[in-house]
Amino acid sequence: MSNSGKYYGLKRENKRLSFFKAYTNNDNVTNEMLDIIEKKITETQPISILDLGTGNGYLIREVLRRNKNALKSSTLIGIDSSSVMIEIANNYLDAEAIEFIEMDNNRTKFQNDYFDIIIAKAVSNISTTEVYRILKTGGWFIYKEYGPGRGIVEIMTSMRKRRVHSGDRIVDDMKRMGFGNIELRKFYIPLSRTRDEVRAITDTMRILPYGITRDKVTRAIDEYYREKSWKIIHSDPYLIIGQK
Repeated sequence: MSNSGKYYGLKRENKRLSFFKAYTNNDNVTNEMLDIIEKKITETQPISILDLGTGNGYLIREVLRRNKNALKSSTLIGIDSSSVMIEIANNYLDAEAIEFIEMDNNRTKFQNDYFDIIIAKAVSNISTTEVYRILKTGGWFIYKEYGPGRGIVEIMTSMRKRRVHSGDRIVDDMKRMGFGNIELRKFYIPLSRTRDEVRAITDTMRILPYGITRDKVTRAIDEYYREKSWKIIHSDPYLIIGQK
């Protein structure tokens, strides 16, 4: 199943939304991703776009907001395995131009060669095989994720059994599938984060390794911050762009 099916629900989503409203800073990589998507949209008309693991629909709605004129007659779809997230996505005022569907990222029901652009943001359980199957020849896959540090490098390096989300591994998979024009952009970004922000990140995002207890996470955060309310903590996002 995709990464949100059994994890995200209304309670956790509300906490997550509250956190982002109070966010003091971000890594700006999502804006770079949106700029890339916008460039691909101008190159591809007419267009169909799929947002994998859409969650509350933020990414595909932001794509529409930035490219309303270019996407007037386009097909825009967001899928997520969580019925709660699909319901939340459908409740936004601008959602009428986007079709949100409950569906597993790794076993979609779309025909072969269906989409011009496939996008995904912070979806760890991604299938490059499925992406390749439903992407049109010449179409683009644009993907943002985080490396082993999951956006909070100093905290995650103190954990054992860390799940490694490697951009290099995804690129290797894409090459085997037959993708071309592949670009991997890695980032290592210092951000000012408060203790409470990091606690909110670990509590509301699905980033922790299996088998790590909440108590251990809290101890790791407290150990890193000690008597300080904020410190610099590094984020390690990456962007992958590839063409079928």
